[in-house]
Amino acid sequence: METPQPTLPPLEEPPRRRKGSSHHPAIIITVYNWFLPILMLIIFIIGIIIGYLAHPSSPSPTAKLPITPTADEVSLSPEQRQQLVAFLSKETKHFLGDENAPVRMFEFSDFQ
Repeated sequence: METPQPTLPPLEEPPRRRKGSSHHPAIIITVYNWFLPILMLIIFIIGIIIGYLAHPSSPSPTAKLPITPTADEVSLSPEQRQQLVAFLSKETKHFLGDENAPVRMFEFSDFQ
């Protein structure tokens, strides 16, 4: 007694293309359930609407910065200047040159 041979289903023919066309899709996406893509599209559209409504349509006025006086506007008496130089000289730890020089330069910097 012979055992029956299993029969294979017939092969499907690939879709026919126009002559001279060599276009192949780079990616084939098969969607079995459309719920998630539609939900993502709805959330994306809601996000765009909220972002548009939350963004101000007119530019906000710029904050007014405090005005610092220039060197010409600050007037110190000679006595106040000497007190300031004496204080800064006493507090200065690093210096170059003669301590009794007629001109003293102070550099204010911040190394962060």
